[in-house]
Amino acid sequence: MEIASYRKKAREIESQLLNKLAERGQGALAKVLELDDAAVSRMKRPSGKQRHSFFQMMSLAMAYLDVVSPESEVAKSLLRIEKLLTKEKAPECLEHFDA
Repeated sequence: MEIASYRKKAREIESQLLNKLAERGQGALAKVLELDDAAVSRMKRPSGKQRHSFFQMMSLAMAYLDVVSPESEVAKSLLRIEKLLTKEKAPECLEHFDA
């Protein structure tokens, strides 16, 4: 059961990583890593006898080690703030103070 939760979280992390890669461009990452575009492209899929791609392995490692990207933390914080601000009972409290 615990392994399934790691795998689910890993898929979410992998999705974030691949979306960011698509936004910023494969060539830019290749320059940072001092590789060519083809090497970065190969990181996105398993090759040879490998069962997982580089991104899948790193995502699973990040999920297991509980490494959370700052963006997902910001998103969670924004959701909590939104829930606090949209509670229905808040205006009722103000009515008691007005009386």
